[in-house]
Parts: sequence; structure tokens; C-alpha cells
Amino acid sequence: MTETMTTDTLTLTSKDTKTLERHAVAIDRAKGRHVESILEMGKHLAEAQELLANHHGGTFNAWIEERCGLERRTAYRYIAAFRVFSGCDNLSQLFDASAMYLLAAESTPEEALQDALERAESGERITYSTAKEIVASHKEDTTLEFWDMQDGTLNLRSSIIRLMNRWSPQYRDVFSKQLRMLAEQIDEGTLTVED
Repeated sequence: MTETMTTDTLTLTSKDTKTLERHAVAIDRAKGRHVESILEMGKHLAEAQELLANHHGGTFNAWIEERCGLERRTAYRYIAAFRVFSGCDNLSQLFDASAMYLLAAESTPEEALQDALERAESGERITYSTAKEIVASHKEDTTLEFWDMQDGTLNLRSSIIRLMNRWSPQYRDVFSKQLRMLAEQIDEGTLTVED
């Protein structure tokens, strides 16, 4: 008699179960290569963005669309994932790409990212569903107040510190350089949404 694996929806023989497991392992390896590719593209996009930062008028955005064939949103997701996960060489293999995008988003509380990294360090695979649960559990407790409710002024310092902490330490000099360029653009009146 052949051994079977039974779930709520199907019954499989032992041979089919082993074949499926082989496919699952191959899929996991391919997903790991996909994550590596995202981080590599993010690195190159971040460096190109820095190179084009002094050119105004959406030069970087035009370059990514025209030369790289990427949508802006995709390119910025790759950059954000790279900046957050570049120092997590082995851990990044435990994150699905969609989970990395969610955790690298500026709206994600720092505590949620740290929680996800700790879980990955203990060997847990972080899927999009897991990341979404982690983010939701931290958003209730750690909402960043962008406006100071006592005097109604913009709390830029807290926001900048939060953003800075999202960058890998090796790229903080790039972060500070971009802040200085933004300040110059504000002073000159040349800062636009397209930049």
C-alpha cells in the first residue's frame, strides 16, 4: 500500500509528496536569487540616483524609465529594500520580496522592521502576510506624530531621525548629502515633486 499525505483539499502519494517538496525547494532557491537581484538592482539604482542628484527636473526618474525600463515605483522599492536590507546578507534570503518592500516603506515603524529582522535571525521565513501582521501590530503602538500637537509645528527632526535610521549605516553619508541638497533646493525655490 502506498503512503499518502492528506490535506483538506487533496490526497497525495508519498512519491508525489517528495516531488512537490523538490519543486518547493527549487522555488525557494529561485526566490532567494530574486531577492539578491532586487538588492543588486537597488544598489545600482541608489548609486545612479546619487550621481544624478545634482541634475534637477526629474533626471533620475527619466533615466530609470527610459534607460532601465523600470517604473518609478518599482525602482524606488528596489532602492528602499537595498538601503534597509543591504547589511543583512544572509537574512535577506528569509524575506519574500513583497515583505521586503513593505518593511522598507517609510511608513513602516522602525520597531516593526526590527521585529521582522529578529524573527528572521531566529530562522523564521518572513512572508508578505507575516510582514503585514508585524507592521499592523506595531502601528498601533508606535505612530509617528509628524505634527507637534502642542504648537502645531512640523516635527521634522523626529521624521529625519526616523528616516536616517532606516538607512544602512554605510550609506548615511549619502543620506546626509541628499538632505543638504534638499535644503539647498528649498532655499533656491527649485524643489519640485518630480525630483
